[in-house]
Amino acid sequence: MEVKTAVLADAANVSTDGKLNITGIFDRINAKEFPASWPSMSFVVRIQGHWSETGEHEMKVVVADQDGRKIAEMGAEFTIPKQQDKDSDGMPWKGQLIFPVMGARFPEPGIYSFDILIDGRYEDSMELLLVKRET
Repeated sequence: MEVKTAVLADAANVSTDGKLNITGIFDRINAKEFPASWPSMSFVVRIQGHWSETGEHEMKVVVADQDGRKIAEMGAEFTIPKQQDKDSDGMPWKGQLIFPVMGARFPEPGIYSFDILIDGRYEDSMELLLVKRET
């Protein structure tokens, strides 16, 4: 399994025809004060798997500060379906998970890591920089 995309965005959804829509991608927050609060964002992960990985899987996202202290954790389960011979197009399986994050709090300025684990294995990471805005 491979993480193809991992981003923070203002909003994200999947259309009825399966298109992933992402609005307002960012990796930096300029905060007026700390601890800083961010009212709403989405953490979006697009993954690709091989048909040999058919079955149930678990994704966990661990948010940690630059000293490695965990400040949040999110999780979801997903399924890679069995490939049907009649529908085989030779393409690997692709899927996406959207984690809505409401009222996130960041204790201090610095780099925060969103570490992605699939079935307990570290797969990838996305970093978010928080800085104190000069007034």
